[in-house]
Amino acid sequence: MKFLGVPQYDELFFQRELIEKRNKLYGRHDPLPSYPLFTKTPCPDESNGTSKTRSSCPHPLATHCSLVYCSIFADYSVCTGIRLNTRQALRALDPDAGIPQYCTDAYMEFVCDFANKWHSKLSGIDCRSNGTDPKFYCLDSNFYSWVVGNSAKWVADEFSTYHLDRTQFWKLRYLFIPISFKPKPDAKKSKKHVALCAISPEAKSVEYICSGKDKYEYFYKSQE
Repeated sequence: MKFLGVPQYDELFFQRELIEKRNKLYGRHDPLPSYPLFTKTPCPDESNGTSKTRSSCPHPLATHCSLVYCSIFADYSVCTGIRLNTRQALRALDPDAGIPQYCTDAYMEFVCDFANKWHSKLSGIDCRSNGTDPKFYCLDSNFYSWVVGNSAKWVADEFSTYHLDRTQFWKLRYLFIPISFKPKPDAKKSKKHVALCAISPEAKSVEYICSGKDKYEYFYKSQE
């Protein structure tokens, strides 16, 4: 994959490819040069998270913490410290690649974090500082697979354990749930696809936004 005409990143990509081939051919373990950091969402201790056992959030480059890790670090958190390097971030600009899942999750965290800051400033009620209850919250792109693969009670218990309890849920203005799809192998369309479910406990409404117009002949759930 090239970087849409960005020579320095193309060169880095080919360097990594060359080292990988050399390592495989000669059984070596030479380290690969890293892509520069492009952006990062706030960590739990910089967002609404409530710290339990750690005073810092040591997320590895180009990954974000798993649900289990976040449950150790925080009761809940709008942001989880997703780190995107240049390869991941610029891939979103490739019209043939679609939007990577980690880019979608990072975008949703940025949106909710900004919305909580905006609401705090306008209302005078803090819903963004560490330990406060958010007004805007998002789940990662894999959460929907829990919903379709488990009972309602199990999902509710897990949500209240690792995300928000009932009181916090009903304080929300919006809960965003991105839903990732991938194309069927024999489909004419080859791009990945993301829909969005927006739940408003405040307005008691549910909205479903899908640019693919729910054409399931082209898309199917990723866990299938």
